[in-house]
Amino acid sequence: MVSKYISDKYNIKSYQISSELKEIAKEEGIESNRNNLILLSRKLTSIHGDEYLAKKIIESNDNELIIIV
Repeated sequence: MVSKYISDKYNIKSYQISSELKEIAKEEGIESNRNNLILLSRKLTSIHGDEYLAKKIIESNDNELIIIV
């Protein structure tokens, strides 16, 4: 995977959107199965916009260079 190569070569943190989604599900007491994550993702993007999860990851990394997959 290209993101892993870049992350390893340049020592850049890499994050997956699904990991952020699973964390939100856990905080809300929602079981982390495929169907629930799809429903949660649709709910969050309809309320906050398509870029919501990526923005949450970016904001939690205070101007660090990161890769979001």
